[in-house]
Amino acid sequence: MADFDKAMIELARKYNLVSSAPPRHLMEHVADHVIAFERAGLVFVFNFDPNRSFTDYQIPVPAGHYKQVLDSDSSQFGGFARLAFDQVHVSGRGFHQDMNRSFISLYLPNRSAQVFEPVPAPGY
Repeated sequence: MADFDKAMIELARKYNLVSSAPPRHLMEHVADHVIAFERAGLVFVFNFDPNRSFTDYQIPVPAGHYKQVLDSDSSQFGGFARLAFDQVHVSGRGFHQDMNRSFISLYLPNRSAQVFEPVPAPGY
């Protein structure tokens, strides 16, 4: 746990989380035990369900590219490393919900937290 605490403190310092505006609620699903919010430009996603992981879980975000910068399921923190680190997710339009909003589709392992930062689109 100490490594995770250090990583969170470093994240808070790097992005000035303490002095930033209050979090902005993005979504929550009580039955799934999932919540997402934005703070200091970062997107925080939590899956508190003790048993269920979710695939292609849609999180509403401003349109853009998002790079994972923290994953509580990382082997570095004693997790199962079910996600590839440094993945970039590109927002798209929702398919089950509001088609006029942008979403990123994520794999959410059970009992995990992930943090994403917006990044510039790669040049092709």
